[in-house]
Amino acid sequence: MVGIEFFERTADMAVKWKEYKSMSATDRIGWITSNPAKAFELFSYLDGRIVSYEIETRGRWGGK
Repeated sequence: MVGIEFFERTADMAVKWKEYKSMSATDRIGWITSNPAKAFELFSYLDGRIVSYEIETRGRWGGK
């Protein structure tokens, strides 16, 4: 069973991603340079989700 922490973290990352996407390119660069820890957390989370998706949909890297 998945804990409530998982859903809270997922919701938090979704909000951060939505905020990031709404920024201009210049604002994104400023946000990354002024908040490196938050940027690392967001991008690490997204990278993990992409890896999970690849494994779930293709079964391995490279696809079929």
